[in-house]
Amino acid sequence: MATGMAVGVVWMLLGLTDMLEAVYPVVLVSYTVGIVVSLATSKKAEVA
Repeated sequence: MATGMAVGVVWMLLGLTDMLEAVYPVVLVSYTVGIVVSLATSKKAEVA
């Protein structure tokens, strides 16, 4: 969520909302980071 918010703020500060609304890059970045972090931190099966 933090990365999405940062992307949205930067997107608006750079004035890129004239080309594309900020919601699209925010959603794309948020989902991408969420998936990457979930895959990187997944628990491995314990071998007994």
